[in-house]
Amino acid sequence: METLVNTIVALSQAPDGLGQLLGYLKGADAILDHAQNNCLTAAQHLDVQQHSLGVLYLLNAHAKRPNSNANGGFTEYTAQFLSNCSAVQIQQAPEQFCELCHKFKDQLLGSPQSARLGIAPLLSALQRLAPSQEQLTPIHADVLQICLLAKVYNAAAPLIDAELTEVDPARTACGPTDLLLYCYYGGMVATGRKQLSRALELFLQGLTAPTYVCSAVTAATYKKYVLVSLIHTGSVPPLPKFTSQKVRQMVENPEFKPYSDLANAYNSKNQDKLLRVAEQNTAAFSGDSNVGLVKQVLASLPVRTIQRLTQTYVTLSLADIAKAAGLSGPEEAESTILGMVSKRQVFAKINDKDGMVTFMQDPQQYNSADMARHINNTIRQCMGLSAKVQSVQDSLLLDKVYLNKLMMRERGAGGLGGLGGAMDTDFAGGGMFG
Repeated sequence: METLVNTIVALSQAPDGLGQLLGYLKGADAILDHAQNNCLTAAQHLDVQQHSLGVLYLLNAHAKRPNSNANGGFTEYTAQFLSNCSAVQIQQAPEQFCELCHKFKDQLLGSPQSARLGIAPLLSALQRLAPSQEQLTPIHADVLQICLLAKVYNAAAPLIDAELTEVDPARTACGPTDLLLYCYYGGMVATGRKQLSRALELFLQGLTAPTYVCSAVTAATYKKYVLVSLIHTGSVPPLPKFTSQKVRQMVENPEFKPYSDLANAYNSKNQDKLLRVAEQNTAAFSGDSNVGLVKQVLASLPVRTIQRLTQTYVTLSLADIAKAAGLSGPEEAESTILGMVSKRQVFAKINDKDGMVTFMQDPQQYNSADMARHINNTIRQCMGLSAKVQSVQDSLLLDKVYLNKLMMRERGAGGLGGLGGAMDTDFAGGGMFG
């Protein structure tokens, strides 16, 4: 261990020594495994900034020990390391760095209180690893998961509000599962922040990601997608045509029947039927940790019914509204309408004397300076995204692998008669983008 520490110190300070140090540490598995009991102590005697690469390997070796976080020593020192390490050094070993972040997060999942302690260090680690704010990394999902457990949704807001358009596995060790987890946890954070439109975007990105095998993450994402769709729009839109065939087959499995039954009952606009279906499938919803969302689905049906009434009536009694929406009586109808008015879901006045409700038009004229700025910002974001898509398309047209597959498809379509169409379908569904 002494020789290893001395080598870390010497090569960390030597010009162009990081490459040599990385090679040395990659070949030092036997030494690190043998000295696991001393790795944390050795790391604590090094400088987290000057010797970041060496400390990274030492902490990962220590984390392999049983009960590696005895007395909180591992999480305490790792938090300090993630907050102060050298970005240049840790970017030499992105897989090791992401592995350490995963282990650090896993040690903090015991309670919301401990989870809060990991938010700042993981956000700092994310900034050190990601080459840009548009770059997806495996640490994104770690931050989102720990913010969910801690119920500190606003801390994760920058991660879900950003449009992540770049993935570089060589620089960030990012893989397909990291994208799925980002979409899943990101959608849940957005739901917690009542950004239901953004939540549906993220869930849909996860569901339409190219795949040959459906994972548990994909299944959980679809269940959340169904429930949030019902809450936000009142229906579950069909999956886009470019969704993988495997995902389409997955949602037909019996496992998802409680969710399709709930959607069908919602479409019937019958509150009693919806409640009955929810109660019949309580075990399934509870097992998926979706009881809270199902309760929101139940609560949203009367709201949507009242919104439909505004399209037909100008005035209506609280008693009639309660009857149409399946509420217990005028008191519950009044409470529901007041809640809707506060959320700008409906515009109405209630006459306390006769219990009549007058529905009104949205007073917002959408002609203010703030609205103009919002529209301009949205246009700029769309133009920026369009430029990025064009850049990706241009680089794709120069990619040798893509061009070779394109040539093979064209040859097959032109030279194999009726088989050409079959090859074209194959390519579209299971080739580079399948």
